[in-house]
Amino acid sequence: MSEYAAGDHRLLRAALLLDSMLEGALGLLCIVLADAVARALGLVQANATLWLRLFGFVLIAYGALLLWVAFQQRVSRRVTQLTIVLNLVWALAVIAVLSTGAFGLSPSGRTILIAVTGAVLLLTVLEYAGLRKLE
Repeated sequence: MSEYAAGDHRLLRAALLLDSMLEGALGLLCIVLADAVARALGLVQANATLWLRLFGFVLIAYGALLLWVAFQQRVSRRVTQLTIVLNLVWALAVIAVLSTGAFGLSPSGRTILIAVTGAVLLLTVLEYAGLRKLE
């Protein structure tokens, strides 16, 4: 079954809502405060603010999708599984960036990235627990 009836997925709905809020907030920060975010991360590349703004729009779109899924009468199992996979891909990408020194992040930039990834992984665990609770 790819969807669950309403009323039996409070944990999953809450996790998806929190994830959508995190993505939306980070997206807005990247768009509105791109210069400050670039400085905080230690990004000195000429087009860093452009890429941060584009990334911000992607995060807002992803957050909007999660918000839509969370408010559906039936929560899609497949979309939730995809969310979990995308969050894990994010974490692996961060590990790759941190271990290779890509983008030349500053110490504060690495700390920010680790903190955001920790939050993403916590939400991923909650989403997984919510999904398992339904089985």
